[in-house]
Amino acid sequence: MLCSLFIGLLASPLQAPPTRAPVSATLQDQAPKLVLRGSFPPGPVGTLLAELQSEVGLPSPKATPSPWPAWDDHDAWSLDKPWLLWLDSIALPEGKDASAEALKRLAKLAHSQSRSEDTWAYLQNLSAADVASLLPSLIANLGPDAMEAPFIIEPILPPIPVYDVATWRQLPPLREYRVEGLRIGQTTFTLAVQVPPEGVEVRFLHESGPELDLRVRIPAPANRTKRIEYVNWTRVESKVGINPVHTITLTPGSEELVLWARCMPRRLPWPKLAQGVGFPTDRSIEFTTTSDDASLPRLQAMARTFATLLDIDVAVSTNTPATLASSGRAPLRIDLAPSEFREVKIASLLSQMERNFAQLP
Repeated sequence: MLCSLFIGLLASPLQAPPTRAPVSATLQDQAPKLVLRGSFPPGPVGTLLAELQSEVGLPSPKATPSPWPAWDDHDAWSLDKPWLLWLDSIALPEGKDASAEALKRLAKLAHSQSRSEDTWAYLQNLSAADVASLLPSLIANLGPDAMEAPFIIEPILPPIPVYDVATWRQLPPLREYRVEGLRIGQTTFTLAVQVPPEGVEVRFLHESGPELDLRVRIPAPANRTKRIEYVNWTRVESKVGINPVHTITLTPGSEELVLWARCMPRRLPWPKLAQGVGFPTDRSIEFTTTSDDASLPRLQAMARTFATLLDIDVAVSTNTPATLASSGRAPLRIDLAPSEFREVKIASLLSQMERNFAQLP
């Protein structure tokens, strides 16, 4: 069972009021509006967004710069500034507005690190209006005033369905969402994402306006690896290990354009710790890497941050032998040397720290 949502967002720059307009006439009244319609699987997110049916006409906030540097900007994340903001955010400051802003920041950061489950977990603790304002950027990397698409659209994966006997009739609900009414420039389109066991499917449908070129990357869960990709059921060849970007064109009157990635399961480096289970604090932690690792300063900044949170020694080592901690116990050593799984490991560590320290309402 899918839950419907109806959101109204401002979609283009505000127009100047007509001559001699009454003082009471607002710019918002005269601005063209973009109405989003969509569906999400059952669960906290679907329940929250179903309540948006009464929010038609909700204005979107003005575009603001992201509080975070790009996650792939290792130089920026080698500085203490973004890590200090992260510390402030996971503390979830008191006060409804301050807490909501922190949750928004954490949702944006989790999204930039491809942590879709964490992103939805933060969103479900926001108001429906706040979630509505974030959806276009999370789903299609769109700001309120997007006029063109030089960027890459990599949609967020859907929330995992939460269901019981009442919502499970013959088959469990699919992990999918569909959002209509997204707009770039003068073109409006629909975007849908589905995650069946065999892979990931992304669908686009032109709704109105002129032809539109888009650059799209198919997302994949961390525990799956993409093997073969198709655009409109035509196989696209790419080198092993490459995460290709597909250029597509949405044409008026055309049928849905489908991008499909066939995925295979992959074993992650370690399981997630159970919620509420923290890192051991009776010993130090060592992040190990190679001496020529270009990301060494970023790991050192992360280590300083973890040390502040855990109140234990956390360091980065390029030496193979472990050094005994002051307690006499060998440190917990975490291999973060360059590899296929390094970014997955770092994302998992950040996720675990957030879950342990961000006390969600």
